[in-house]
Order: sequence, then structure tokens, then C-alpha cells
Amino acid sequence: MVIEMNKDLTYSEITSKAGNLRVISSQIDELLLSVKEDYARIGDDGDIWTGDAAMVAHDTFDELVAKVPAYIKSINEYADYLVNVVAKR
Repeated sequence: MVIEMNKDLTYSEITSKAGNLRVISSQIDELLLSVKEDYARIGDDGDIWTGDAAMVAHDTFDELVAKVPAYIKSINEYADYLVNVVAKR
């Protein structure tokens, strides 16, 4: 993905984009909670899919889920960075 630099962005446009990033990170978190509820139904204690393959899928999902908070934190930190950089100019 190539991002072209636009030197004509205004302060309000940049802060708006930072706000959009925060909204997106919140949506990711909400989606994750929804998917986690569905995935709880998979595995030995689940009512959809059980067995060894289900447990492997469940364990893999749990490993990925554990990484999402750091991803969301990074998005929010970048949004803060954008606002701070333009505020100093």
C-alpha cells in the first residue's frame, strides 16, 4: 500500500482523520467481542463444533485475540501522534 503525502491537509482534516482512527479501533474492539462470543461455542464446551480440530481452531483464535489489544493501542497511539504533531506546527 502506497500512501501519498498531501501537504495541503488542514489541522481540522488531520484531527478528523485521527478521530476516524479512534472510531475504527473502537469498532475493531466491538467486532472482536462479538466474534469471541460466537467462538465460545466452539470446542469441548461448545455446542457448534467439538473435537480435536475444533480445539486447535479455538486455541489459534485465542492466540490471535491476545494480539488485538496491542493493535488497537497502536492505532490509538498513532491517532494521538497525528494530533500532537499538527498541534506543534
